[in-house]
Order: sequence, then C-alpha cells, then structure tokens
Amino acid sequence: MAIIFQHVKGAPLSANDFDNNFHEIDARLKRLESGHHLVEGLGRIDLDGADLVVTGTWGTPLGRFRYLPQWRGDWLAGETYAVFDAVADLNGLYVCQEAHTSNDFQAEQAKWVRILQGVRQEVCHGTCACASTNATSMNIPSLPAQS
Repeated sequence: MAIIFQHVKGAPLSANDFDNNFHEIDARLKRLESGHHLVEGLGRIDLDGADLVVTGTWGTPLGRFRYLPQWRGDWLAGETYAVFDAVADLNGLYVCQEAHTSNDFQAEQAKWVRILQGVRQEVCHGTCACASTNATSMNIPSLPAQS
C-alpha cells in the first residue's frame, strides 16, 4: 500500500487515511528491522601472503585477490609463471597476465605487461653481479583478479 499525501490527494486526509498511513509506516519499519532486505557487505579484508582475502559481514568468503606481483627475478626459459609473477629483462620489468611455461620471451609478449620501461645495466662488485634499472617510464597494468 502507498502512503497517502494531502498534496497528492488534493484534499484533507481522513481519519482512515491517517490510520492507513501509520499502518504502512509500521509495516515498512518492521521489514527494515527484520533485516531481510539487507545484502551482505564487506566484513573483513585480511592479508595472506600477497593475497587479500575478503570476507562478508555474515562470514561468507567473497574471494582472494592478488594485490602485489610476486617477484621472480630475471626471466628464464623453461620456468612456469603464474598470473601476477613479476620478472625483469633488459627492457624493463614485466608482470605475467597469463599463466604459462616460458620458452621465448619475445614470442610470449602477449602474456606479459611491461610495468617499468628502462635500460638495465649490469654492475660488477667483485665476485657478484648486481643489476640496477634506470627507469624512463612506468605503466600500471589492469590485470585480471584471481579467484
């Protein structure tokens, strides 16, 4: 039932109109108080390694989302890479956007998104080799969410 307004009715409300309005308001309040109309919201967001674990207000698991790339070091042939694995090569830093086993980096470019472009220089300090990246631009990718 709808609530009757005087300006809509175009005449003063009767005692019956007032009663019906109060009954309607009472019924609507009872529905609100019962909570049946509510949808579940965000209850908690927890960190588990590099994943965000989202739980609803009623304890329902809403999903796991990878929020940080997993650093894997230099790209290597024969490695199995997962979505959000990060690697480096001479042209910059890349994040995997399709799980695969590597073979030829140039042929697999569609499976990677470059997030940092630059020239990498190898620097030798005695017996160890260190790498530094001189970044020239940065691209923040839009990667698929992991479930």
